[in-house]
Amino acid sequence: MAFRLQCGPGMQPSDFDRLVARASNPRLIPGIYNYCDRWCERCGFTDRCLQFLEDQDAEPPSADAESLAGRVRESLTRRLGTITEIARREHIDLRTIDAPSFDASEKRARHGQDPLVAWARQYGDLAWRLALARPPKPSETAAMLDFLKREPLEQMCRVIFNLNEFVYAD
Repeated sequence: MAFRLQCGPGMQPSDFDRLVARASNPRLIPGIYNYCDRWCERCGFTDRCLQFLEDQDAEPPSADAESLAGRVRESLTRRLGTITEIARREHIDLRTIDAPSFDASEKRARHGQDPLVAWARQYGDLAWRLALARPPKPSETAAMLDFLKREPLEQMCRVIFNLNEFVYAD
């Protein structure tokens, strides 16, 4: 199967060279932006963050960028420009890329074998045992796992601590 990558014109080669040179600065913390919550005004590492420095140098946001969707669109457009320039330099034709096949059952099987998934289940079981002094019932485990598909772990802990069984001891 083939699809076309829909992106605008690539990044200017000089802009890409400037980005690579800036990213090579040993003072920057590699990958710190992967943990970014976008509260730059509260962050003590802005002077060591490539994303912050790039955002400071970016052209002023358009009127469309006032909305969250607009900011996300502009950010994705910049990233696609970077990808397009990398592909051009590596002689990769982005116009036709074979899409990998998707097998949901295989993905579920790999997910179930992931050590982090096992640790998350153990953590949930431990939280339940500590809060209620008993293991969760199979139906409670299923409900916890379903809840964790939609909400973060700390929310599940709040749910456990708000159960009547925890709040009102016999």
